[in-house]
Amino acid sequence: LILDHKLSDGQVDDLYGIFGETDLSFSPWLQKVFDHLAHNQVDAYAELDLHIVRGFDYYTSTVFEAWAKTSLRRALFGGGRYDNLTVQVGGNRAVPGVGFAVGDMAMTELLKELHLCPVLDSSCAEILVTVFSEAELEISARFAHQLRQAGISTEMQLAPGQRLDKQFKYADNKGIAFAVVIGPDEAKTQTLVLKDLKNRAQILLHQTDMPKILETMKRGIS
Repeated sequence: LILDHKLSDGQVDDLYGIFGETDLSFSPWLQKVFDHLAHNQVDAYAELDLHIVRGFDYYTSTVFEAWAKTSLRRALFGGGRYDNLTVQVGGNRAVPGVGFAVGDMAMTELLKELHLCPVLDSSCAEILVTVFSEAELEISARFAHQLRQAGISTEMQLAPGQRLDKQFKYADNKGIAFAVVIGPDEAKTQTLVLKDLKNRAQILLHQTDMPKILETMKRGIS
């Protein structure tokens, strides 16, 4: 890069001198930045690195990167200051700002390395509200809302017309213990079929009898 720009030997020496600089006296602006860091008692987490290069097309001042103090050799996030970005993307006036972008994969690798990556349960729902057909979609959606309002973690089938056995199999594969069926007959009588997928049992309940529905889910259907 230095050769491409046809710099003189003196200019090259000056550049190498700048890259190795640790004294902030050459830049009042950077001195001010580090003074603010010290004032907020976070200067122990920052160090000068003049090798960082980020987008010349929109950064106008200080740029930064965050690195983990582990064996992970990649930046977790990086950003900087931009004074003209709002105009560059179509705004009417320049609004100075500071921003950064986080690398999700880098953060994931760091959490794994520190053994802080949580083990998530693949099943986050206690009950699946099935959709018998397109005609019952709205009533199924309303009942799913009632379950959520009652504090039950609820998933609703989003593909009307899918066979009920496939919907039950989907719930079973995800470890969802119960399923609700509201077909044409149940819709007319404001009832529902609550299926216990673990015990392969079912019961007919009234849609408005939420206490009994919750109690049945708690004890299961034998």
